[in-house]
Amino acid sequence: MISFYCKPCGLDQNLKPYKRVNSFGEWFVGRCKKCNKELIRYTTDFKNDPYFYESKKVKIEARKNAVDLIQYGEPGFKTHYRKSWEEFEKQKEVWEKEQERKENEKKAWYQSVRHDINDRQMIKRAIQAEEKLDG
Repeated sequence: MISFYCKPCGLDQNLKPYKRVNSFGEWFVGRCKKCNKELIRYTTDFKNDPYFYESKKVKIEARKNAVDLIQYGEPGFKTHYRKSWEEFEKQKEVWEKEQERKENEKKAWYQSVRHDINDRQMIKRAIQAEEKLDG
């Protein structure tokens, strides 16, 4: 038995299939119990299998598990996983403060070791003035 979806009837059905093959590929065929329409399921081209994008059963199953797959930063994470979101936000805040502290340390270090030609010339003039007074 294979699951098929009949779009006109809106029914998900498990039917006994028979196989069809041609030069393009192979697929399973079943007949709708209600309208007797021929329903297909591709066996070689899963991306284009109509069952997966038409079936209500597949959509319901996907939505049922969608909440479990939400990641931090995606819409709905804060709503469904409030506690985890708060923990992530605390960690993010701590990380940002640490980055800011490192940046400030880096700036302070550059300020302490920077070479300023004006400071050097002022010191040189001060030494020359002291030499003149001593001299």
